[in-house]
Amino acid sequence: MGNHMDDSTTGSVQHSSFRPRMLAECLGERNLADLREMHQFWVPKIDCSGLDEATLRGRLLEVMLQGERIRDRLAALGTRMSTIFQAVMQTDGFQVGVTQLQQAAGLSTLSRYDLEAGLMMLERHGFVVPASPRGALERNKKSVAVPRDLAQTLVRQLSAVRDGIFGRLTLRGYLERMYADPARSSRSSPAHLREMYKMYVGEVACVQRIERLSEALRNLVEKVILEFGGILPRPLFDRMETNLPHWDGVAWSKALGESLVGTVNELDLRPYGVAQHGPALIVFSEVALAWFRRVAVPGDPDRPYRELSMGVNTLSNLSRFLAFVQSNTVRVTLRGEMFKSTWKRMEEDCLDDGQTEISNDEMVRMLYRFARQEVLVDTTAERTLKIAPRGRNWGSTAMSAKLSKLLEFSVHEPLEDTTREHDIPLRRTLMRMLRHLEPGTWYDLMYLPFLARNQHICNLDEWQETQDQAALRDRRPSGDLQRMAWSLVSWVRKRLFPLGVLDLGYDDSGRAVAIRLTRLGALALGMEVEPSPGMGRGSLVVTPDFELVLFPGEDDAHLVYELDRFAERAGGGSMKQFRLTEDALRRGLLGGMQLQHMRDLLQAHSRTPIPGNVHIALSDWALRAGLFFLTDDLTIRCGSAAHFERFLADAGVRPYLEQPLDTLSAKLKPGPSAKRLRRVLRDLDYLVEIE
Repeated sequence: MGNHMDDSTTGSVQHSSFRPRMLAECLGERNLADLREMHQFWVPKIDCSGLDEATLRGRLLEVMLQGERIRDRLAALGTRMSTIFQAVMQTDGFQVGVTQLQQAAGLSTLSRYDLEAGLMMLERHGFVVPASPRGALERNKKSVAVPRDLAQTLVRQLSAVRDGIFGRLTLRGYLERMYADPARSSRSSPAHLREMYKMYVGEVACVQRIERLSEALRNLVEKVILEFGGILPRPLFDRMETNLPHWDGVAWSKALGESLVGTVNELDLRPYGVAQHGPALIVFSEVALAWFRRVAVPGDPDRPYRELSMGVNTLSNLSRFLAFVQSNTVRVTLRGEMFKSTWKRMEEDCLDDGQTEISNDEMVRMLYRFARQEVLVDTTAERTLKIAPRGRNWGSTAMSAKLSKLLEFSVHEPLEDTTREHDIPLRRTLMRMLRHLEPGTWYDLMYLPFLARNQHICNLDEWQETQDQAALRDRRPSGDLQRMAWSLVSWVRKRLFPLGVLDLGYDDSGRAVAIRLTRLGALALGMEVEPSPGMGRGSLVVTPDFELVLFPGEDDAHLVYELDRFAERAGGGSMKQFRLTEDALRRGLLGGMQLQHMRDLLQAHSRTPIPGNVHIALSDWALRAGLFFLTDDLTIRCGSAAHFERFLADAGVRPYLEQPLDTLSAKLKPGPSAKRLRRVLRDLDYLVEIE
């Protein structure tokens, strides 16, 4: 803090004679033109030409007391004005005489004219004001001040950056704290500090700083990053294997700090619900990210020993689940649970993919919870399941939209051994990071979980502000830092992998070690995926004995999913095999597929013409399943006399029935369109296709 002089001849003042200036009072002294100019500076993207003085003052008062906004606008001022403002901020009471200000460190080289010109620009933007009301920044001005509430907001913001979780875990926070230290002989403006940060945070620069550490400390830092994500609490150090004889926090903190690699600091996260307190070795999150990027992408020739992909199996299993409910009487208990025999039948109907991350039982239970939450199925008065209207329309939903809904469901779904209150923000952070992966490239299994955990920890102060404060005070810390990362790994393996968003890679001992973003996952996340040269869609061979052989391509996910809807999966591997059956075709019809769409799909992807007996069989199976054909003139016909007899006797059909034409056809009443009637009849459990 500055020591203020009494001599009026020097242009300084006794600040005790001035009462603090508040921002609202200072804004009240500005006219409409001044307020509009200030608004353009503080809120540059919003037009204020139609606002009156009162509205402008209210908006400016709100905006100018936001800590992040103040720092952002300070960075836009430029070096000279930022230096002048910082000099005023470092004085007692945030008030100083102009002559004394000229003698401040960093300003002595400025002429009186340049100093006053800078002060006048700061006043136009509202950063400084005359120390006494109704003053004016003229050449004979004796003192200036920063509005007290604006100054206090900025101090709190800088303190939060320096002393909060963010300030302790990040390189940015460390630099903010270091260059805001009053003991330093020189200070950096926000703009200069931002440029320094850009220089130090580069990936190459971070890696080089780690490599320049002493061998023992470098090995420790590498181990801390790769095995603990960059944060090593002392109790974990005491249990880990290392060549270092003992914990030496003082020496490590000095070496890491001087190298801008990290620090050793007290880290108490219990107020945030995380079981961590005591000293910890911290590699700054930006530095840990840079090192991870260097080593976390195996790629060739370090591909995993074994690769496993679920593809669209979960989406296909959901279609099978809905078809099972529609074609069987599924009874439920008073608690809404299906009976064990029903669970077993559904488990047996799941696709056998040879993976061990999620059992068929877990798969069916997850799909059942999803179907209930999305109201794809509902419970009748007789305690049986039925397909709800949304379930009938599920088949016509785009595949990427279906997967997106399952992803959103999985974000909120609790799993065992997780950190509960932190699950959702951790998962959402990891989902955002997925968009930065390159589809088809292998990454270390812990890469994203550690980075997502670190980012969430850095933002704990902001996260806490959104929580119920009473609940925060009463809760007990649950998971520790390692458990938070491993809960994300569990979610990746039990949800993102089964949904086909990620593939898993295993080492030769069967341990999962790597992940790979799939093209299907990239599309579900809204990413644009460029096709690889020479890799188009797969092609089919349709044989007279109803076998389908799929020769693989890069964009097979949608084709495999469509085939799964009306054919049985007969083989896995890179060259998938399917078999057309009557039961599978009926399942496809129940799922909303049209017979013509099935034929078109086979024809579009087949290398050879479709055998005639396959066309005939598809038509016969569809007729036996009870498929009705509806024309634009509202004539409806069916190839099955039994199904048509039930149709004529149905009380729900009678309001739309004009007259039967023969034993297999009838005329419907004019009025509703064919598409509208198809939806009505579908809701009455009839399979209808428009010709």
